[in-house]
Amino acid sequence: YNLFVDISCVGKMFYFFDTRTNQCILISNNQFVIYPQESKLILFFLNSKISNASRQIKKRVKLIQPELVKYANSNPEKIYIEQFNIFEPWVAATPDIIKVSNVLNRDYFSDDMIKRAISVMKSYLKNDGYLVISDNREIEKVSLYQLKDNRFLKLIEINSGTEISNLVS
Repeated sequence: YNLFVDISCVGKMFYFFDTRTNQCILISNNQFVIYPQESKLILFFLNSKISNASRQIKKRVKLIQPELVKYANSNPEKIYIEQFNIFEPWVAATPDIIKVSNVLNRDYFSDDMIKRAISVMKSYLKNDGYLVISDNREIEKVSLYQLKDNRFLKLIEINSGTEISNLVS
């Protein structure tokens, strides 16, 4: 599984690069997060900084727990792990379960973008399939949904659920 990113730190800025293309996919510091591909204007102004960061020493970070990869490798008929963009259509086999952790939150995305991601996931999840949204930035919060007749039904919330539970329908 190519579930890694390369991270370069220049000053107080962190630059995240796709390991396959060396394309900058995210820039952040303690005040903001930027997705450079979302805006040609941002790319124009930050191009030299991104280029400089791409030449710096990078740290490769695995985005998935090694234990899960090991389990998936030994049980390929039960677990299939795939990297995908939650805003784009899914082209692989229709999943029974989708788990999204620490991604769908208001620190990263607007409500409209979160709704769009949920709509995309709804379009390829099997009917009666499950959507698990978790967030452990402070404490572990989980919202579990089941897709029934093209609507997500809330089944369980742990620690009052995630901050976006009101956006899932």
